[in-house]
Amino acid sequence: MNESAITPELLAILRCPENHQPLALAEPAVVEQLRRRQQQGELVDVSGRAIQGRIDAVLVRQDGQLAYLVLDGIPRMLADEAVRLEQTDSSA
Repeated sequence: MNESAITPELLAILRCPENHQPLALAEPAVVEQLRRRQQQGELVDVSGRAIQGRIDAVLVRQDGQLAYLVLDGIPRMLADEAVRLEQTDSSA
């Protein structure tokens, strides 16, 4: 699964498992920044585990605080596997 596999219909039903806010696809700059941080070994989930696998797409929670990654074609939609976006410079 890549970004193109996440259809508008799918986005319309996806919600954050933590607070049920809607999700949206991240801007390409945010995806690239997360990939760079992963390559540098600096990207961890909210549980503190390093992110493993290829980042195919990123789903951002409506408030912009958390993101859910699509890794190796698999959406990771568990609250403890989310990534805090304050780890990134979201102005990119």
